Amino acid sequence: MGSLRERAIKAYEEWEGEHQIELMEQAEKFAREAVKHFTKVFGKPQNVEPMSERTTKITADGLTFIARKEYTDYCSYIKFYLQIECSQCHNPFIQDTSCESLIDLGHILSKPPVCRACRYGTNTETTTKSPAERVLELATEILEIIQEERGE
Repeated sequence: MGSLRERAIKAYEEWEGEHQIELMEQAEKFAREAVKHFTKVFGKPQNVEPMSERTTKITADGLTFIARKEYTDYCSYIKFYLQIECSQCHNPFIQDTSCESLIDLGHILSKPPVCRACRYGTNTETTTKSPAERVLELATEILEIIQEERGE
């Protein structure tokens, strides 16, 4: 019959396999629901990728959306968030504002997309320095070169 340890591990592995199948089925069910809603608002998508029981990636006409099932106290609903490339750092990010209509999507697409890190200046790759900071940085580099040449 096997030791308690072996039986426990086997029971867990069986449960985990069944659980993963159930999660996959729930993800596919949500994807079908999200596509139905997406098609009514934006048209037929070209690609659908179930991600979880509450998230699906939908691609249509070169645009990528993340469909999310969100909840209030009384009901659940689906919101679509555009995944787009930041115009400053060129990293992909998901918009904070949802797209519930063509007008919402047009509003988002009409402005240069900027991720939170660039918007709030926390992205060290794209944060621009003031002229004074640049002068100080260059002066420090020059001073270090002079000190190296003198052997100090």
